[in-house]
Amino acid sequence: MILCLAFVVVPLSAKALPVKTQGPEVVPTVVCSCGSQVQASASGTMQFRGHGPPGSSGVYDEQIGLTFTQSFTSMEYNVTAVEQTDQTLGDGPAYLLSGLSSSGYWYQVGVSWDWNPGTVPGTGFDLNYEVFDTAGNSIFPTDGQGGLAVFSGPVNSGDVVLLDLYFSGKDVVMLAEDTNTRATASEVYSNMGATFFTGLPDSPANQNGFFTGLMTEWYHGVPYYANEAEVIYSNPASSLSSAWMWMDEFDANSLQGIFSSQTSGPVVYSNPTKLQEFSFNGTTEYSDAHELVTGALTNSTQQSPSSVPLTLSFTVQGNGIGYSVPILTYVSNGTASTIPLTESPTVYPVDEGTSWSVSMLLSGSTLSERFVTDQRTSGLANASEIIEFIYYTQDYVSFGFSVSGGGSGYSTPSVTYSSFGSITTTATGVGVWADSGSRYLYQSPLPGSTSSERWYAQTDGSIGSSTEINVVYYHQYLATFEVSFENTQLFPSVTLASTSAAQPYSATLVLGTNVVWLDSGSAYSVPQSFSLDSGQRLTTNGAVTGSVSADLMVGLVYDRQFYIGIAQNISSGGTVAPSSGWYDSGSKLQMDAVAAAGWQFEGWGGLGADSASNSSASFSLTVGPGAPANETATFYPGVTIDARGPESVAYQDGPISGTVPSGAKAEIYVPPSSTLTLKESSTAFLATFDGWTGASSSSGTGASLIVDGPGLVTSNSEYDYSGIGILVLAIALVAVVAIVVFARRRDPSERVLS
Repeated sequence: MILCLAFVVVPLSAKALPVKTQGPEVVPTVVCSCGSQVQASASGTMQFRGHGPPGSSGVYDEQIGLTFTQSFTSMEYNVTAVEQTDQTLGDGPAYLLSGLSSSGYWYQVGVSWDWNPGTVPGTGFDLNYEVFDTAGNSIFPTDGQGGLAVFSGPVNSGDVVLLDLYFSGKDVVMLAEDTNTRATASEVYSNMGATFFTGLPDSPANQNGFFTGLMTEWYHGVPYYANEAEVIYSNPASSLSSAWMWMDEFDANSLQGIFSSQTSGPVVYSNPTKLQEFSFNGTTEYSDAHELVTGALTNSTQQSPSSVPLTLSFTVQGNGIGYSVPILTYVSNGTASTIPLTESPTVYPVDEGTSWSVSMLLSGSTLSERFVTDQRTSGLANASEIIEFIYYTQDYVSFGFSVSGGGSGYSTPSVTYSSFGSITTTATGVGVWADSGSRYLYQSPLPGSTSSERWYAQTDGSIGSSTEINVVYYHQYLATFEVSFENTQLFPSVTLASTSAAQPYSATLVLGTNVVWLDSGSAYSVPQSFSLDSGQRLTTNGAVTGSVSADLMVGLVYDRQFYIGIAQNISSGGTVAPSSGWYDSGSKLQMDAVAAAGWQFEGWGGLGADSASNSSASFSLTVGPGAPANETATFYPGVTIDARGPESVAYQDGPISGTVPSGAKAEIYVPPSSTLTLKESSTAFLATFDGWTGASSSSGTGASLIVDGPGLVTSNSEYDYSGIGILVLAIALVAVVAIVVFARRRDPSERVLS
């Protein structure tokens, strides 16, 4: 017959396998529907591989087991690897941990000795594993005869082997590991939808002979009615409340039972350390809340209740190297022992009431680096304990500080750092042991800092080695920049350039109040202006540069400006005011033009949407609001025309025309570089033209000149006096002739009258 046992335990060794799902103990809910007696055939092929020594007439399977009444999500047991050999078959036993899953599948893992002698695997200690389906069929391995696998390293007689069954994701892991040599072997199979291993409070097995618990199984060549050698299954980390104890033997060929017996009900472990005995037909087993012993007790086992199990392990935090493992000193069976701890949890039986101790400071520590624990490292063995000693790699460091930029009124900072995984605070100027690889943090700003003056530092870092850490605090003042914009909907980014913590510092100032900390004695600068569209910009009259010697307030009002171009058509024509330049939007410009001597102001000509044209030499121009403007003053040079003599002068320059009477002068104004045409007008009788002088030296009656500036041109004419003399003489002769003629005519009349 078959019985079982189960509980959740803390892992007893590290393993590179799927992650185990830890969970609370499951309240038993599975009730066995079968009677207390289960046919041997139900489990007759649990691990049997259908073999026996050549010529053997019979194979008899003896099973000694413990059925758990509790259900758990994982199970672990240490078992001693004991060499036992059947005189007839030459094979040895298997030490098994079994789990009946919540979906009805049965999983087994164990370690066997010469399970199939003469073959590999099979000879020596190997991993046993097998999975059965809900109908009782062996399905893994697929040959239906159970599995054997070789360990990764040696497993020696007397070694403690960890047996482990646990759920990992969608699988069940079947693992065995030699806790002495670290040799491992494992197999994985689907959990088939199960989430825990089922305990059986009402029967030692289900209808298929499956159970959750422990079992020693051994094939013999003849019926076996004697005790086996002592084999101990143990887990001091967890306690069973009750379990079924049972044993059986049957003919593996005919499935005929030889004997079978079980306890009348689950054994209750009211005293968890008291071994309770069950025997039948010369076979004996013992169990308590932590152990199952199959076979006859040795003296050491009989004295075991006076031993207290200490489950100990260690880890080292940090990146240090060169340390030695901690040493455990304890008393076992009256003998003082000294043994190195391992990183995997290991059970040490310590005589009850005796003292034990573990190294607090690991060998390999130096004056600048140490490996140390702050846990309790000694005690009396009065109760079982599970202790993982955590050793911290620590560096000896000292924390200091200095101030750059001067100032007064500050105090010494404090520093926080990690020691034994906890945050600790110390004053500067002292040496401390800090966890290697941890972070430190200086107090910043320094005590004594105010809302407008401070001493600031970049204060955190990593502990990487034994060193002196010195943090520089920078004397800083609060700088406030008030940024606003006028006459614009555009708000460009205003970049502040300065120094903070001795490093170049840049910040983008936004509309409104901007507060920054700048190093004492540093300079700052912001842009004076920003270009917008052509002929437009934003500019400020604020302090765009300065030095930080105290807390400061800087107002930056960026106003929209337009470029007003002010020019004149010719530089020598006169003067204009004001000059070309940038002027605030909406401001008034008084435009003035003054002609130079010999020139005449003609008018202002404007170019642009917001410009103006004006014939007045002085007028007021409004800047903006939409576009830049260009204003040009026009000056004409004056030309004096002197009509000397009896002749007049006609002139024309484009649309400008007229006549200067003879003997008169006239000043006319014409565009610069224009062409002035002059012509002598012959109206006087007996007058002659003598040519042009001044701006023109032409001898003809007409002249043409390009006017580049003020000038004088004279037309020269006079009367022809010789012609006048001849004319007078002719007239005189005519008169004489007329008189003579008249006289001659008068004599006859007189004669008539007489």
